[in-house]
Amino acid sequence: MHGRVLFVFLIGLTLFLCTHNLETYPRTWWDEGKFVQIPKNVVLHGKYATQSSEGFRMFSVYGTGPAVFLPMAAAFRLFGIGLLQARWVMVGFTLLAVVAFYFLSKQLYNRRVALAAAFLLVLVVYDPFTSLLYLGRQVLGEVPAFFYLMAGCLMWVRKRAGTAWPALVLAGFLWGLSVLAKWIFVMVVPCLAVLWVADRVYFHRLKHRHFLVPMLVLVVTVSTWFGYMVHTLGVEGFAAIMSQTQDNSSSNVFFLSFESIWGVTKFFVRAHVLVWTVPGIAYVLLLNVSQRKKLGAEQWFLPVFAGGWLVWYAFLSLGWSRQAFAPLAISSLFLAKLLHDLSGGFSFSVQELLASIRDGRPGAIQHFGVGLMLLGLLCSSPLPIVREIVGEQDTSAQEFAQYMIEHIPQDVVIESYEYELDILTHHNYHHPPEPLITLATKHVYSGEPYPPGMYDFEVFEPAYLIIGPFATWTGIYPSEFVQQRCEPVTSVGDYHLYRVNVDG
Repeated sequence: MHGRVLFVFLIGLTLFLCTHNLETYPRTWWDEGKFVQIPKNVVLHGKYATQSSEGFRMFSVYGTGPAVFLPMAAAFRLFGIGLLQARWVMVGFTLLAVVAFYFLSKQLYNRRVALAAAFLLVLVVYDPFTSLLYLGRQVLGEVPAFFYLMAGCLMWVRKRAGTAWPALVLAGFLWGLSVLAKWIFVMVVPCLAVLWVADRVYFHRLKHRHFLVPMLVLVVTVSTWFGYMVHTLGVEGFAAIMSQTQDNSSSNVFFLSFESIWGVTKFFVRAHVLVWTVPGIAYVLLLNVSQRKKLGAEQWFLPVFAGGWLVWYAFLSLGWSRQAFAPLAISSLFLAKLLHDLSGGFSFSVQELLASIRDGRPGAIQHFGVGLMLLGLLCSSPLPIVREIVGEQDTSAQEFAQYMIEHIPQDVVIESYEYELDILTHHNYHHPPEPLITLATKHVYSGEPYPPGMYDFEVFEPAYLIIGPFATWTGIYPSEFVQQRCEPVTSVGDYHLYRVNVDG
């Protein structure tokens, strides 16, 4: 009974922390603005594409995808188009992720471990971009993909070796949706393949269908979407999309760099990942090894998935903290299991504590110490992000958009790399082409100079130029052009509006 009350309390707390000041925290930005464009254009124009002044642009399959955008488009049809409506959809995914994670943890261990794991998932903040509270308040693919992954795992481990065919099919479908929500979650495929081999060689507990059916359904789910894209875009259009996806993945997914590896190392130390995550993973791995005769391959899915992802993140990623969200979220379960076992199953008795102190026995003292450590972690870790949620908000994007609405005609071309403004106003923005993001990534993270003449935006005859946070970060607009050809109009926070002088 107490467990149910605590879980309901956690859901209510999560709902409050995910919805208070929802429209303004965190400040909307490039990724979110670009992603909200897709469901907006689906509803208004029937196009699964981004939009620029010259027309619609095909959207890469890399990154966030249709398993996020299509539910959002449905919400737009019902409740109107806007940033707030889009973020409410994300809140729904966040709550579903907490519920799926709780029931999966309960299936693998017990209710107490599951409850502790759910609290850790919501309240432990290694870094804002690995926080469920932070990512779950904005339109990104990580949290929806995590929900689909956890729900698929729940179907897959249900009844263990006796899992029925419908559950296996549903597991594969949900895993396919996780890939279609965030492409990097395709890591579930090699994870299943490794476990399949391990089960054939060692465990001998599952049948071929427990691996083959989910993998086939996953492939069919993803292929169905690809087939739809081929139907709507044509073979050449789809080939262009895949080429663009390959370029993006080569710079974001397979990025071998000493600087990135060093950055990940510093992140692990700074965010206390080595303190909380590594001991939990190590403990669960040792526990699984010690009980290997009792456990099957399904008990290894989450450790193998999280461990493999962390290896990729440490050595082959750009080192963005956001890329570590999934394994760090999963590790909440491992830490909960470790603390559960160290505290005697979260069993606390004042009488036993007093007896332990009197008799000099460490048992109850250790249990209370672990309990106090867990309580301290849950209370202290989320404080910085909670202060930001309830504190003074950065509304510079909304204020700048309001100035645009009141003073700038909607029919003139405005050069901008700030996609978030597209959802806040209805102006005629021209955006840099998609392939430039690959060059910008290499420029920022590897110091590669931009090739001369890579982007001649003047041919689009913009009347205005916006230099915002993303344009400043990428440095894509030459400072000489801004100084010599542009006249300042207004500035709000990090957003600066210039009038382009055609005569030079």
